[in-house]
Amino acid sequence: MNEIQNISEPQEEHLIPLLSDYGFKISFAEDSPFSRKAIELLAKLKKPIQQLTFLRNEIEAMTVDARSGLYDVVCQDEHLRVFIIEMQVDNYTYFKERVMFYLFQMYCSHAKVGKLGFKDLPPTCCICIVEDKITKGDDYYQKFMLRNESGKNFSELIEINLIELGKFPILQHEYNKITTEMEELVYTLKYVHTFSVSDLIQKPNFWEKMWYMDVLAKLNLNRMDPIHKALYEMSVVRDRLRVENLAQQFQEVREQTLNTEKEIRIAKALLNSKFSISDISELFEVSEAYVEQMKQQLEKNKS
Repeated sequence: MNEIQNISEPQEEHLIPLLSDYGFKISFAEDSPFSRKAIELLAKLKKPIQQLTFLRNEIEAMTVDARSGLYDVVCQDEHLRVFIIEMQVDNYTYFKERVMFYLFQMYCSHAKVGKLGFKDLPPTCCICIVEDKITKGDDYYQKFMLRNESGKNFSELIEINLIELGKFPILQHEYNKITTEMEELVYTLKYVHTFSVSDLIQKPNFWEKMWYMDVLAKLNLNRMDPIHKALYEMSVVRDRLRVENLAQQFQEVREQTLNTEKEIRIAKALLNSKFSISDISELFEVSEAYVEQMKQQLEKNKS
């Protein structure tokens, strides 16, 4: 078991990670120039987004196996296109299966009762951003759609857009190599928290675009307005409490497991009949009364 870490807390004087509870909320979980532009790029939309309405906003960060974090939101634009934005930090067990389940569940939820129940179902798009790499190959961006074996499109109503930051080939200091808006966005998702406040003097020039400036200000503790600073501090406190609670639960489960294993070994020693009560008591560091009680229970179970 690795040590539990809190990915919501940036390094000292660094920008807050976008791959964190607070970072995800202020970038993707509210209608803003950044969220609209980011969805347009990550879903490769032909029609731009003018407005987003959020249907669900759920944040589930920090599981007990260290850095696992899962954040997702569901929103819809003025064209009635539905977007599920998933951000995953570590712990990719059954990730693909879960993504497909939620995507089709969301798609099916728009069907209505009656003969025309399947008419005008909205396109549903899942945007998955993962910190590492979970598929073979070198492509950091992949679009998955329903196609036949010849590559002909079966339906445009369902698609998954997968962004694997672990495959992004441009290094932190190589931002001058960036040539597309997609590369600008993925670079920001992967590296924004590696910049300290002082580093911003030599920041990538594309961060001067208006749709970046607002979100970067919210990631900079030194430039946050009082409301966003309070929200961030509340987020950190909540995550600390969540991690402490999960750690306590894990410790209780571990202690219970160890106690169960010890009971099994004591029972085996009693059934072996080669060991006396005092021998077992000394071997497993328990009282003779406890061993005697277990012996009586075993004999009762036999009868």
